[in-house]
Amino acid sequence: MRPFFGLAVLLFTFFINCQREIPNPLREGSDSLMIKSFSPDSARVNDTVLIYGKGFDRTASGNLVTINNVQQQILQAKDTAIIIQITAATTSGKIKITVGTQTATSSNSLIITSNTIQPLAIHSFSPDTVAIGDTIIIKGTGFGSTASANVILISNVAAQVLS
Repeated sequence: MRPFFGLAVLLFTFFINCQREIPNPLREGSDSLMIKSFSPDSARVNDTVLIYGKGFDRTASGNLVTINNVQQQILQAKDTAIIIQITAATTSGKIKITVGTQTATSSNSLIITSNTIQPLAIHSFSPDTVAIGDTIIIKGTGFGSTASANVILISNVAAQVLS
């Protein structure tokens, strides 16, 4: 009976030890700061950007958000999301969030696009004299980036825009 009891204790100890979770040092802790993503991937000054992640402070003042060392205005904060408003002087770059002594950096850069809209102006056109079907080259600023975004009228008649 003693050998059976000893075997039972040994098996019981083995099963208990096998069920114990062994800590994994590579697994992220639930409180670690991390930026998972942000949206949109490009913005202008005064636009809002939603940053998803974890470990953020639930109060706006408990988080510091910067892009290229330019501090951003935090509109709302939760532990998994922050909404920022892009401030003046911000240029394209990775988003950094600091909470206490932890800092997280986005894997992608936020692209800051220009707020400057060039005024529509025709600087030159050539040739000076044309016949129906000829091509006119118009140079200037403020044109749309695609042919379909531009309308050209010559004596109130629409002309085909090629590029």
